[in-house]
Amino acid sequence: MPRKTINVFMIILMVFSLAGCTKPRQPDPVDPTPADTAAAMDIVDRDGNLLGQIPADATCTAIDGGIFYSLSHRESNYSTTSKTDYYCFLQETKQIHHVATIANQSYETTFCRSELDGKIYTLVLEGNPSDNEPDVLELLVIDKSSMQSATYTVSEHGFPYAYLTVADGKILIMNHEMTEPKHDVIYEFVPEQAKAIARKTFDADTDSLRAVCGYQDGLCLFNFHPDGSSDQKISLDFYDTDYSLIKSQPFSRAAIDSIVENIVFTDRQDAVNELSMYVSHFSISDEGYLLYENFGMVRLAYNIQTDEVILIKNDTYSVSFGSGKPVLYRVIYEDDFRPEIIEITNGDPVLHTFSPADSIHRMLWSLSHSPSGTWLATMYDSFPLSTASVQLLLWSD
Repeated sequence: MPRKTINVFMIILMVFSLAGCTKPRQPDPVDPTPADTAAAMDIVDRDGNLLGQIPADATCTAIDGGIFYSLSHRESNYSTTSKTDYYCFLQETKQIHHVATIANQSYETTFCRSELDGKIYTLVLEGNPSDNEPDVLELLVIDKSSMQSATYTVSEHGFPYAYLTVADGKILIMNHEMTEPKHDVIYEFVPEQAKAIARKTFDADTDSLRAVCGYQDGLCLFNFHPDGSSDQKISLDFYDTDYSLIKSQPFSRAAIDSIVENIVFTDRQDAVNELSMYVSHFSISDEGYLLYENFGMVRLAYNIQTDEVILIKNDTYSVSFGSGKPVLYRVIYEDDFRPEIIEITNGDPVLHTFSPADSIHRMLWSLSHSPSGTWLATMYDSFPLSTASVQLLLWSD
């Protein structure tokens, strides 16, 4: 079960273009047990009852009442693109619905799959990122009520590590436009117009965005300033609902010092360089508790109002996927095999108990949470993962 990893083919360059198109398709229910069960994983509830099976190489995320997953079919290990199919498994009916196919996909931002008002949203990149030709960034939307899907072109000059989030009932997308000169763009998907609209454009030489999230009634951008001084290279930029800047504040000095102290960096400049990496999770609660994870070594929580560091972890921990309240969980185990799930509650890290469905699959490798409280845990029985037995544990609050 893949976690948040970087594909070596994906490091490329950025531009601005906008178009919209839809490709609706009809629902396609299939049997919940795959035809080839030689490489399948069981879906079970908290009591260990079998709910269904899906292929073991599926990339899965919890959605309300079920699982959203994808299967990529590469011609070889050296292929940079693949035909990728998308499915929804519904716990109530135990049915699997084939909801979409992307014919020439090179990357999907699985780390920021989102759900809003009965629809699932994810970003996919179409095209070969190694051929120096523009690649199309598309928004894939699945309507769970009809199991129909549609794709909308966000940019003709897409970048793999784009970012998608739900903010104040809106779907926001950040893209590093692959053009010269380079620009970063914040798009808003407007369903009534069936397209993504560019709302803010930034010169990437001075404002190189890493992520966007909702905060209170507006939004916040995680902004890296390549030309800034050491203490000014990272900022949190707050905007209102009209995309007007309210304020910009430097990233927490206390958090940077904590990174140096706890995650084996030699000085503050190394820590700032680490924070300039691409981001796999960025959120701020209405109370001001920031939760951050990058594709490197840092997992961090701090209070943006008091500058107090709540939690600092390395890459043996990860942040949950999905649109539910995010939590941290331990991925790399010591000999005790006890899962750790940590929730930030009232500014404090709260450790939650977690019980696997059986005594065999005890290693928590991936965790996701839906808006209405459906949880999905990917559980392994041993290392190495390539030879391990895997199980999907599905439950609701």
